Amino acid sequence: MRADIKALKLPKGFKISVRTESFSGGGAIRICVMAVPEGFNLIESLSDGLCQRRTLTPAAKRLLASLKAIHSAYQYDDSDIMTDYFHCRYYGDAEYHYELLDQEQASRPSLLACSKW
Repeated sequence: MRADIKALKLPKGFKISVRTESFSGGGAIRICVMAVPEGFNLIESLSDGLCQRRTLTPAAKRLLASLKAIHSAYQYDDSDIMTDYFHCRYYGDAEYHYELLDQEQASRPSLLACSKW
């Protein structure tokens, strides 16, 4: 996965963590965006006329979609929730680190006015 992330050739300033975790029910691989270059916005405010809400910017969504595609490329999932049978290669996901989102929100006062995600 790390090699695939490097193959994305992201601009300088991105820091992406790939961590593994083992536990009694299996294991997990977590991809987390820890830092982005200056000027790369993660959050935008949208208004539908009745209320404002925060959402990821299109560029942030594209990056996350690419990371999730890499994460799922090595996965198989033969689980059947109806019979409570879980059989997969690993658990986990790709996400933005919560502190990164909090930092951007704090640095842009216009986002603090939005009460919904």
